[in-house]
Amino acid sequence: MIKLCEITGATKVNGNFYLGGTSYDGDFMNAKLLRIFDENGDILETRDFLMDRTRTCFTPKISPWIMLKKDVPDKFLCRGNKIEFDYN
Repeated sequence: MIKLCEITGATKVNGNFYLGGTSYDGDFMNAKLLRIFDENGDILETRDFLMDRTRTCFTPKISPWIMLKKDVPDKFLCRGNKIEFDYN
């Protein structure tokens, strides 16, 4: 099963990258692989990430909060880039 969202923001703290994603209905917490697509269609794949979820005040939808534990080129951290969560 694969689910998608978009990057809403990216921050680097102490060598780790933190990504916020758009909210959607569904479970993404058990994802095993993360793919980020840049605007040119290049793909970054990693299994070296941690996830948490946030809830907004006015909707039951869940937004992912992702910590990437490796160096990532800036082109993959742009707002609007697609994120794909793979559970296999």
